[in-house]
Amino acid sequence: STIYAPNSSIGDNNMGYCEPIRRAPCAAAQSVEEAFNLARSYHIGIVNILLGDGSVRTLSENIDLKVYRLLGSRSDGQVTGEF
Repeated sequence: STIYAPNSSIGDNNMGYCEPIRRAPCAAAQSVEEAFNLARSYHIGIVNILLGDGSVRTLSENIDLKVYRLLGSRSDGQVTGEF
């Protein structure tokens, strides 16, 4: 999900079993609608993401949240620009 920034301290909401580990906090979601997982990495300050065209990019955890959220949407006609 791109609702929160990469490497956020906010925990994932997983369906079913959840065992929090270092740099990957989590809680058990109560429904499918509440479930989400965030981009995380053990690399300080960055995460690697896979784009729909198959390319992999390294993003700063300080990426502008508006741009990051645009990257997480599809077929909306929005232009993300450089990131």
